[in-house]
Amino acid sequence: MNHKFKICSKCILTSNYPFLTFDNDNVCYYCANYKKLNVSNYKFLEIIKNSVTNKKSRYDCLVGLSGGRDSSYGLYLLKKKYGLNPLAYTYDWGFVGETARLNISKLCGLLGVELILRTESMKRIRHLISLNVKALLKDLKLGMVPIVQALDKRFIPLANDIAKENNINLQIHFSGFECEQREFVIGFAGINQRLSSNQHMNTYGTLNKIRLGLYYMKNFLLNKNYFNAAFYQNLKAFYYSFFLKNNIIHFYNFEEWNEQKIINTLKQIGYLDSSDYGDNQWRSGDTQTSFNNYIYYSLCGFTEFDEFRSHQIRMSHITRAEALRLVEIDNKPKYDAIKKFCFLIDLDPNYFFDVVEQAKKKFNFEKV
Repeated sequence: MNHKFKICSKCILTSNYPFLTFDNDNVCYYCANYKKLNVSNYKFLEIIKNSVTNKKSRYDCLVGLSGGRDSSYGLYLLKKKYGLNPLAYTYDWGFVGETARLNISKLCGLLGVELILRTESMKRIRHLISLNVKALLKDLKLGMVPIVQALDKRFIPLANDIAKENNINLQIHFSGFECEQREFVIGFAGINQRLSSNQHMNTYGTLNKIRLGLYYMKNFLLNKNYFNAAFYQNLKAFYYSFFLKNNIIHFYNFEEWNEQKIINTLKQIGYLDSSDYGDNQWRSGDTQTSFNNYIYYSLCGFTEFDEFRSHQIRMSHITRAEALRLVEIDNKPKYDAIKKFCFLIDLDPNYFFDVVEQAKKKFNFEKV
């Protein structure tokens, strides 16, 4: 099958991006309808004021800390700019990278932040992820790729539990800044969900949630390998993601994301880059990232980095020419990181590469 696609004249998204449309000037939907997120420190200060005034805990807030650059920088600002006393928590679902663990330890020590580390049996959870991945590879479909990290969604109810245990009424997460919006992840499942203002998954349209659930169930029924020891945990992960209510605010809805400032600040405090992820350290705290991106790039010709760079163009952080140059580097396969992930889930990396190569024959993209 020969798929021809065109590229947006403003960003670098292509017509093989799910549900992407173009106007007469070859401008994609997202560029034509882009509205810059208006961040407001004032609103954040009001939230803090109300929370601190009514708090019953010795902590001002609960924050999720992954060891990646977004949460590390966010925690630094909470302490140094806003003067808060946060309680940090990390859910290690078995795939928090080694460098991320070091950054968590170093940062909490430097800032004097207390950390709660929650985990489960590494052997068990890695086995369950292995079952999910092996089922996915039996019938590789792009819409089912999120099953790889389904079990990390335990961090959502965990946050609620920790907040309740410590009488904390304000939860702050550092994920979901404007550049992270990725409609294609569920777009490949046939769901056209337009995202805005770092939208939470539990605020997606009800019909889209139902349709997504039906898509997953249909593929479970078509691929009996999904009915394994991880099945019940996968159902709970879907509930946690799309239906569980929480009291979380996203920090980068209120604080400007300045790429270079973040990089410079993190360097000054001794933040460690992961050698597995190259120049672009976004999502470097997640071991499965390179695994997923290899699938996306091989089968549809783009990854989440194309989305990331396109957002940067719209935000006027980089030029289109620079984005095209950078994404060539971003999308180079991270073989060492992929092999590490395969090792953790007891999967032969050669088998993985062979499966993707076989699936790749169904996709032949050609720029026009």
